[in-house]
Amino acid sequence: MKTAQVLLGVVVLTVMGFAQSPAEGPKEKAKAVGPWLGIKTRYPTAEEAQALSLPKGVRIQGQIITDVAKGSPAAKAGLEVGDVVLELDDNELYSFDDIADFTATSRPGRKVKVRVKRGKPLKEEDVALTIGKRVLSDEEAKASAFTWDYAS
Repeated sequence: MKTAQVLLGVVVLTVMGFAQSPAEGPKEKAKAVGPWLGIKTRYPTAEEAQALSLPKGVRIQGQIITDVAKGSPAAKAGLEVGDVVLELDDNELYSFDDIADFTATSRPGRKVKVRVKRGKPLKEEDVALTIGKRVLSDEEAKASAFTWDYAS
């Protein structure tokens, strides 16, 4: 009997928590927020891979940065056009999809170690980057299997 009363109380409180009083009015729809690095990349050509001494197995490792969004997490971390991104947190990169998958499954605010090749003479460096967040358009939110909603 006491268990039934407790369960009934939990059900009533749960329903009350989801109910909305008319005085509150309609709640604003939460915006979907996605993780963001702020870079565009491309696959290196065979000649570039050889000139840059990029690791090669079945495929060439690395993605060449072609654009860095102003004010983006990548820009704040010091990544530049022409840098070759080799790894994100020890995950080797072979395509833009590797970057997109890593980013999509990472929460904004996560600190990431980025291994890049840069400069002349060419050298490898580790860059600290904090994944940012951006509000997704309705189309992006519908198309993405990985979207996050945050209270703040």
